[in-house]
Amino acid sequence: MPRLPTAGAVHHIQDRPQIVLHERDDLLRQARRDWKDKPELREKYRTFRPNVERVISQIANLGGRRLKSRYRGTTKNHAWLKRRTASLNLRNLIGRGLTLTAGVWVLAAQTA
Repeated sequence: MPRLPTAGAVHHIQDRPQIVLHERDDLLRQARRDWKDKPELREKYRTFRPNVERVISQIANLGGRRLKSRYRGTTKNHAWLKRRTASLNLRNLIGRGLTLTAGVWVLAAQTA
């Protein structure tokens, strides 16, 4: 049977479990309050999230296969990621009518 501490034992605050909050806990709490109290924020999120998810999927996949990091270290992988995103952005803009005319990039006017 475990022994109980003696009546004269002193317990220090260091001996108790402590709750450590994130350094930006106030921002996280405010974001949660905003999410709960502002329906327009939730609607905006639902509007833009699918587009963001699609872009991330395009960056991370090629022909339905997951891309792995090609290099060791963050510097080369960061450079690869920048080139990959730039090429996808260019592909999307060309699909929307971007053309090189007389040495100037021109985006075709959007019609409704």
